[in-house]
Amino acid sequence: MLVRIQHLLVTGPQQLRVWVTDGSVGERDFAGELSRGGTMAQPLLDPSFFAHVILDYGAPTWPNGYDMAP
Repeated sequence: MLVRIQHLLVTGPQQLRVWVTDGSVGERDFAGELSRGGTMAQPLLDPSFFAHVILDYGAPTWPNGYDMAP
């Protein structure tokens, strides 16, 4: 069975809570990863931009095309 993210919620400036198809729920802070920089990651340091996350094929994705592996 393929495990996928089915729902997510922004819980902090760079934090997401995710619900997974296997019934598990987890929370992750991406601040450390995003602070390493890069042109795609830079906009996500702004909490208002980070909050525009959507699920695209099971991957958290932002309007600039930045995505996290599901």
